[in-house]
Amino acid sequence: MTSPKNSVVIDRNGKVVFASCFFCDLVHIDIKNSAGKSFFDFIFPEDAEVVKARLAAGKPHLSPFLLKLKSNDGTPVWTEFQIAPIRTESGGVYAMTAAVTLASCSGNPQAQTHALP
Repeated sequence: MTSPKNSVVIDRNGKVVFASCFFCDLVHIDIKNSAGKSFFDFIFPEDAEVVKARLAAGKPHLSPFLLKLKSNDGTPVWTEFQIAPIRTESGGVYAMTAAVTLASCSGNPQAQTHALP
């Protein structure tokens, strides 16, 4: 489902465990400083509750959904996310991995109105 080159791994508390170069480039951070950052630093406040709920649910969300990331300089970056849990040996959820791709906003009214399912 995810490729390491376009993924970010987020623990249950919203901390970045792993971030690909692609993700770091999107949000304008140095890959060396990505682990341990709050994923919510890169999400606009209006999307935070939706993302928190999806992380807490620990369920895959394989249909891509639009998410406007906030780069380190505050610039919005429209992306499509797919989320899948990373399970522990006992079956619990350790973290969520997300495949991140750039969303094409031209002609996409959903992206232009910033709607999340």
